[in-house]
Amino acid sequence: MRLDPGPPGWPADCSCAVIVTQQKIFAVRHLRVGGRVIPVQLSRNDGGSVAGQAVLSAQDTPIVDGPDAEAVLAVLRDVIEELLLARQSA
Repeated sequence: MRLDPGPPGWPADCSCAVIVTQQKIFAVRHLRVGGRVIPVQLSRNDGGSVAGQAVLSAQDTPIVDGPDAEAVLAVLRDVIEELLLARQSA
């Protein structure tokens, strides 16, 4: 368990405890986006939905939740494409 400090300037007593659990990965898929091959680790959430964690770099791992693996991969493909485009423009 770790303490979530909340937004800057919040008093410490307004913070809440956040429980972070490791999800068991059930599959790894690879997305081809912007000339890159990006691994996506898929895991099942407690409620049955699917979480997809894209590994862009060691510190850059966006996570998307969705009803199934196909939906998660579709959203991640779109998000990563836009993210890479924005980073090229910056």
